[in-house]
Order: sequence, then structure tokens, then C-alpha cells
Amino acid sequence: MIPLLDKLHALRASAPPLLGERTAGLLEWPGVTDQVASFCRNALAAERVRSRMPLASGPLVALWHDLADGMDTLDAEGTAGLDIPLVGRAWELLRRPAPLRLDGGDLVAVAAAAEDLDAFRDRLAGLREAAPAWGEAAVAMTSLGRLSSALRRCLEPDGRIADAASGRLAGLRRRLEEGEREIRREVQQAMGKARSAGWTTADEVTLRGDRYCLPLRSGDSRRVPGIVHDRSDSGATLFVEPAQVVSLANGLAETRMDIAAEEARILLELNRAVEAAVPSLLAGMELVMLADEVRAARRWSRAVRGHRPALDEQGLLRICAGRHPLLIEALGRGGPGAGAGGASRGAAGAAGRAGRKPRTRCAQSSSERKGRSCSRRSARAGPMPGRLSKVWRSPSLSRVKRSGVGISISPGGTSRAFIVPAFWAKKKRRTSRRRGVKKEVIYARS
Repeated sequence: MIPLLDKLHALRASAPPLLGERTAGLLEWPGVTDQVASFCRNALAAERVRSRMPLASGPLVALWHDLADGMDTLDAEGTAGLDIPLVGRAWELLRRPAPLRLDGGDLVAVAAAAEDLDAFRDRLAGLREAAPAWGEAAVAMTSLGRLSSALRRCLEPDGRIADAASGRLAGLRRRLEEGEREIRREVQQAMGKARSAGWTTADEVTLRGDRYCLPLRSGDSRRVPGIVHDRSDSGATLFVEPAQVVSLANGLAETRMDIAAEEARILLELNRAVEAAVPSLLAGMELVMLADEVRAARRWSRAVRGHRPALDEQGLLRICAGRHPLLIEALGRGGPGAGAGGASRGAAGAAGRAGRKPRTRCAQSSSERKGRSCSRRSARAGPMPGRLSKVWRSPSLSRVKRSGVGISISPGGTSRAFIVPAFWAKKKRRTSRRRGVKKEVIYARS
């Protein structure tokens, strides 16, 4: 129903995967998607981010860049940015198999979701010139004002069916109130008569089920004609419904059954209305979750100080001074740990690092301490700023070392992956015994 979603699904379905499961595991891709998902507002959008894999498709990348640029514009238009509604509960309710059988509370949640989707649609449509891709998608959304108005008119905020839902329901409820007042009046008269005669064991009328009863002594219960509904634990009291209110109570029971039938009919009609609008509701929620994913990716990119890659004509990319996001987070140099939702993690990591002694041995070999360079290129050019020159590495990830795809370091005892293309690395192996762990030293050069 929304062309942008259809186009995006088609491009994703036709694009080949860029990474296999093994390569993604070596590069710790799930850890990166976890970082991005932490910026999502909806739990379902976060799950989708975690399931994403890089795809080799130029049109898909171009479309995603267009959406990201539009999201930057939307975030810049307001002080609080674009308001992403929460649609998780309504999504789960509407994904149930047909026919829907939602109760009042569930329908109130659907009404709230419909109102949020209309507000989201109006927000995007109002900024159509600033963000054309998002604005056109918003115009394609179906207005849900009629559905939300009908649900709000028929339901109270707590999910009970309102009197305004139907004229018959309002009339039945008025008849029920009048019948209850008449029954209470008759029962109070019978209670006053029995109390004055000394036949009762209490001063108040009691309810047994939905019947008004008099608490009479067991020996005096036959003095009041009526129906015995219950007996006390001791057997000294019988609860008798007076005969003059039995017919009134029977009429009241019929009224209650009519009210229940009318409420069931109203709920069925509301469920049918929601079921007819399910495609529009789900399409709008899909657009909301797409906006949540794009905004999360943009905010994560700013948190890790990322840059948009420039691909050549063949779609190839050369990484210069690349930084793995997990390494940035582990070292506490910005990243999601220092941004929104992760300030506590970044502060805790900085405090932990401040209490440890500097590990100078990992940054400088014995040959360097003696004034000898590790390679001719490093002697000529010196250390490359922003590049990783040497790290300690555990032999448990020797496959990564041999493949030249990535390396792993252990800042604070936690192993992380760092991308180092094979043509960058000049590897020298050396083993040492440090704290009982066998390690390797890798010299990376540009």
C-alpha cells in the first residue's frame, strides 16, 4: 500500500548477501547490530536491526542514503526530533489470525495506535518538501481517523463499553438501575419488618450471588416466605430472598443478559471494523519501524563518529584509518557507550581503566624500547596517527590472524575484533608468557 515499503522489500529480496555467517561472526557483526539496536525506540524495530545483514545492492544503498538524509532533516526541524510512536502492543494484537476477537482493553490500544499513526502521518506530510521520500510515503498512508473516533466513542478509557455505543444499550442500563433501586426498596421494607420482629441475625441486607437476601435465624426462616439461597458456616443463619422481590430479581437477571448480548454485539462490530483496517494499520506501523531503524542508524553513526563510505564505479571501498565500533566502545573513546543510552557504561569503563596500571608492554616491543624499529617502513614514516600499529592477541582466535580479515585485542580482559585487511598487515609472530596466557604480537602497517 505504501510504494516506499514495496520498493524497499523488493530491493532487499533481490540483493545478494555481502557476508557469510562465518565472516560475520569473525567481524563480530552481531555486536555491531546490537549497538545500533540500542538506539531504537520500538522493541520490534530493534529485533529487525539485529537480524539485518549487509547486502550488495547499489540501488538499495542509494535509497537508504536518501532516507537517512531525510531523517536528518526531520530531526533538525524540531527541538525534540521526530516523534516515533510505540506500536509494539498493537502490532502483536493485529497479527493474530482472523477473525479478531479483541476485548475492550485491546481495542483501546488499537485506537491509541491509530491516533499515533495519524499524527505521525501528518508530521511527515507537513515536511514533504524538506524530506520528499518520507513525505511521499506519508501521503500514501491511509487516514485512520474514522476508526479511532468510532473506537473512542464506544469505549471508555479502561476498556468498558460506553453508554454512547448504542441507544439500546443505554436504555437497558437505565432499566437495570431502576430495577435495582426498586429491589433494594422492597428488600429494605422486608428487612425492617423482620428486624422489628427479632428474626434477623444482622442489621444489613446481604448479597448471595446477585440476589438480595435477609439474614434470618434458622428457626424463624419460615416466617418470611421466599427462597433460601445459602446458610452460614455455623448453621444458625439462613439467607432468604423474600418472595415479593423474586419476580423483580428475575426481571433484573433478564435485563443483565440483554446487556451482555448487546455488549457482545458491539464488540463484534468493532472487531470487524478493526479487521477491515488491519492492512492500513500494519502498513503504517511498518513505516514507523522503518523510520525507527533509519533514525537509530543515524544516531549510532554520529555516536561512533562514522562517515558515509564513497564507493567507486565497481562498488569497491578502500578503508583508511578504519575503526571497529566494538573496539571504540571497549577503549572508551566515544561510541555508543558515551552517547544516549550508554553514558553509564562509558563512565564505568573509564573508571575501571583509571584504576589499572598502564600496559605499556602492549604498545611497545623490546626492540622498540632499545631504539630499533620493527620494520623499515615504520623507521622511515614513523607511527601512523589513528592507525593500529601493534596489539596483543590470544591464540584462541588464530584463524582470524591467519586469514588476515581481522585481529583481536584484549583491553581490560575483553576480546574484541578489529578490521585489518590482509594487504595492510605485515605480521610477525612472537609468543610470550604473560599472566599464564600465550599471546601473539601483530604489527599492522598501511
